[in-house]
Amino acid sequence: MEFPHEFTIEVRNGHYEFDITGTRAEFDQFREALEDIGIPYELLSKVSEERSNRLLTRGL
Repeated sequence: MEFPHEFTIEVRNGHYEFDITGTRAEFDQFREALEDIGIPYELLSKVSEERSNRLLTRGL
């Protein structure tokens, strides 16, 4: 599974903190992978954004 992180990754007292960006399906897959191998995690925040299907262009 490829799920790119966004810099920076902070490590404090054996805990990692990092930002990731992805779709709901990607987050579900990432969560399931962590749970399957027994890695505890804590979601600190979530930001969602609705995206339009329209293509935005600028005329020349």
